[in-house]
Amino acid sequence: PEGATVASGTESKLQAESLLRVLEEGTGMQRAAAAKALSLSFAGNPSRPVVHGLLSLLSDPDADEDSRVEAWVAACRVMGDPLPWELESTLRRDGPDAIDPAQVMAWQDRLERED
Repeated sequence: PEGATVASGTESKLQAESLLRVLEEGTGMQRAAAAKALSLSFAGNPSRPVVHGLLSLLSDPDADEDSRVEAWVAACRVMGDPLPWELESTLRRDGPDAIDPAQVMAWQDRLERED
């Protein structure tokens, strides 16, 4: 039914807003969990606020390593980009130093072109 679609769209937006708030204000563990939840809820659906929230966490120098790695993994999934197991394994082992800044810029460019 049409009403159910509107309700689920509203719920999805509220969920995203709540998770984005956690990305900004939560503890390290909460931020990592919020990034993972966003990757599950928005995989292949790169909405601007979600991607910007993940990229902000990724570039936050005060964020812990686990949160930044989860933000990277989530951004890959949300943007619909493949994340080979080897790369994810390297990220989880080496931390955010293994993150490719050129990929972040490519995602930002892609978002701007889609507007």
